[in-house]
Amino acid sequence: EHARLAEAFAAQAAIAIENARLYQASQAHAGQLEAQNLELRKLTLAIEQSGSIIEITDAAGLIQYVIPRFVEVTGYTAREMLGQNHNRLYSGEQDANFYRVLWDTIRSGQIWRGEFRNRRKDGELIWEVASISPVKNELGEVTNFVEIKEDITKQKAIEEQLNRTQQL
Repeated sequence: EHARLAEAFAAQAAIAIENARLYQASQAHAGQLEAQNLELRKLTLAIEQSGSIIEITDAAGLIQYVIPRFVEVTGYTAREMLGQNHNRLYSGEQDANFYRVLWDTIRSGQIWRGEFRNRRKDGELIWEVASISPVKNELGEVTNFVEIKEDITKQKAIEEQLNRTQQL
């Protein structure tokens, strides 16, 4: 009888020890997740509070994410742009070849840098300087694009005024 009780106690003790080990492991994992979440929150805040216009698209160019600066500069809400392509922003001042070179560059895995003129929701034309980078998965396949832009409309106006003044 004592042997059977000792055996049952040993089995219960083994279960309790394993439960304690699993609890410690889960607590350590929870701590790691919390630290990762904190880093992710800091990164998200840094991106969203930057002065740049940042957006992320899928591989087909459909917008998946925009930061508040995008909304401020373009006049379009995130809701209006998510799932859409950039056609709403096109001014018509760049020809099809311009966009073909841009897309060929980023689809090949290279970074495209350049300037273009876009149209805000209210119709106002704006100049932007942009860098568009492909995001690749572990197999090297392009899955997304990240576009970082700056509104250079004021700089372009100053340059144009300076050029006109120099021509006089």
